[in-house]
Amino acid sequence: AGHIRQWEFPWPSLPSSHSSSNLRSARDSMAADGATAASVTDEDRWKGVWAKLLARFEEESGDPPDEAPEEWEHVLLLRLFGESIGKRTAGLDAKRRLAKAASGPKDLNLAGCESSLRAAAERCWAQQRAAEALAEASKLEGVGDALGAREAYLRALAIGPERPWEARLPLAWLALVARGCGDAAECEAQLRVALDEAGAASAGPPAAKRRKAGGAAVAAARLPSPAEREVLTRLLILLLQQNRESDALPLLRQGGWRHRLARCVFHYPLPEPAAPPPASDGGGGAALPVRAFDEAMPEAMLRGLRDVFGPSAAFWKEHRYNSLSRCASEDVGYFSYTHELNDGPCRSTLDVAIRHILAVAMPHFPELKDARFAEWWAHCRPHASGHQMHYDSDNEGIGGARHPICSCVTYVEGAEDLGGPTLVTTQRLGDSALAARGWLVFPRPGRLAIFDGTVLHGVVPGRGAPARREDRRVTWMVAFWRDVAVRPFGPDGLPGSSRPLPPTSEPFVAGGRSYTWHQQLQLDEATADAVRSASELPASGEAVVPIELPCIWEQVSDEGATPSGVTEEIPEYSSCFQF
Repeated sequence: AGHIRQWEFPWPSLPSSHSSSNLRSARDSMAADGATAASVTDEDRWKGVWAKLLARFEEESGDPPDEAPEEWEHVLLLRLFGESIGKRTAGLDAKRRLAKAASGPKDLNLAGCESSLRAAAERCWAQQRAAEALAEASKLEGVGDALGAREAYLRALAIGPERPWEARLPLAWLALVARGCGDAAECEAQLRVALDEAGAASAGPPAAKRRKAGGAAVAAARLPSPAEREVLTRLLILLLQQNRESDALPLLRQGGWRHRLARCVFHYPLPEPAAPPPASDGGGGAALPVRAFDEAMPEAMLRGLRDVFGPSAAFWKEHRYNSLSRCASEDVGYFSYTHELNDGPCRSTLDVAIRHILAVAMPHFPELKDARFAEWWAHCRPHASGHQMHYDSDNEGIGGARHPICSCVTYVEGAEDLGGPTLVTTQRLGDSALAARGWLVFPRPGRLAIFDGTVLHGVVPGRGAPARREDRRVTWMVAFWRDVAVRPFGPDGLPGSSRPLPPTSEPFVAGGRSYTWHQQLQLDEATADAVRSASELPASGEAVVPIELPCIWEQVSDEGATPSGVTEEIPEYSSCFQF
C-alpha cells in the first residue's frame, strides 16, 4: 500500500527529507559541467577564458574593448562572459560585481572589469566543485558509506556551495545515525547554522526578529521558505524528543505550525511501559483499530524473514534501498510486491508467512474473509528514522484513495530499544477533526501489529541513543485487499508499486537490472519440512495491549501547547507539525 500524507484530496507533495532532488540535480549536471583537472588552477583556467572572451569581443564589435569601456562594451562583455561560463547565476553575479565596482568615484576600467568577471567565474567554479562534492556525498550516502559521505559533505562546505544548508542537513542526520559522525549536540549545532543560512537566503526580516514573533503575529509574518521549514522540522524533532518544549515553542511559531503531535508522542516513555489489561470489545474487534501479538510468528518463519530482509540481505542492495537516510529506493522511492490469495499451493515461503498472518488477523478483522490479494513491502531504518503520518492506499493514492482492509507489521529484527514505536490513530480521510485517540505499538523482534487499513498512522523516530548505531529496525508490512491492481515490471526493470513476485526458480532480468533475492523464497525439499511444520502451528500469539495515549494532537499558542479538541474544524495539513 502506498502512503497518502494529507488529510484529503488533492494533496500537495511535501519537500524531500534531505534535499535529495537538489543533490540528484547536481549529480546529473556533473556530466555536463565536467570536473576540472586537479593540475589546472583557477588562474590558468581564467587566462584561457579571458583570452577567448577578448577574441570574441573583437570578432563581434570589430575592435578590442577600450581600457575605459563604455556602457555598451560592459553589456557585451557580460553577455560573452555568461556564454563562456555557461551559468546564468555566474552572469548575474558578475553583473552585481561590476555594478558595485562601478559605483566608486571613477569609472570601471578594463582591468577592474576583468577582476570582477574573474571573481564571478572563480565563485562559479567553486560552486561547481561543491556541487560535485555534494553529488559524491549523496552517492556514498545511498550505498551506506556514512564516513565517506560525511567527508564529502564537509569538503563541499569547505569549498562553499550555493546552498550550504543542503550539506549541513545530511551532516546533522549522520551525526545522529552513524558511528563516528558525531552526536546529538553536533546535530543540533549543524541544524542551527543551517537555519540561519536558509533564513539569510530568503527574503524577509532577520531570523532573530522572526523568532520573537508569536500568536496572532505569525499570520502577518513572512512564511518560512521550504528550505527553512525543512531545517526547522529536523531541529524541532530533535528538541521535542529531548522534551525541550520551551526551546521548541518559538520555532513552531516561526514555522507557522498551529497544531503539532503531542509531547507524549515525541517524548514517548522509555522503556516500553506495561500496559493495562485489554478492555472488552465484545469479541468483534471493533473497539480498537489496532491489535498486537508477541511470538505470533513461528521461529522458523521468523528466521526465514531475517534471511530475506536482514540488514545485509541482497533484497536491499538489488532494490537500491538507502537504509542510512531515505529509507526508500534511490530509484523509485516506495516499492511493493503483491500476491494473489487462493486455495492453491504456496509458491514461496512468503506465501506461507502471508497465510499465517491472515489466520492470526482474521478473528480480529472478520472482513478479511473477503481478502483476495496481499501486498507487502519492507523497511530497514536506523534508530532515529521515523515515518511521517500517512494513510495506506493503492499506488500512493494516485487516481483516488483506496485503502486495504487491514495492514500488518511484523517486527523482524532489531533490539527491543531500537527504533521508535508505531503510532496508530482513529483519524480517517474525510474526518472533520483531528484524532483524539491513538495507540503506540513498540518494536520487538517477532511481534506482529495489525491495524485498520483506513486509519492515519506512522512511525515515531527513535529517541535517545541506541546501543549500536549500525543496527537497524527491520519491519515487513502486509496489507490485505479485496481488490488491488498488480503492476508488472516495465521495460526498465525498475521496482514499483504492487509488482508481481518473480518466479523463485531463477534470476529475474529486465531492463539491464538483475534480481536474485527472490530465489531465497523457493519452496524446495530443503525448506518443505520447516514450512509444513510452521504452517501447522496454531495461528495465535500472546496478546499485547497497545499503549493508549492521553492525546494525539496539541494546539500551538503563545502559552505553549494544549490538547486539540475533537470538535475543532480540521486544520490544513501543512499547519500540523509531525515527523
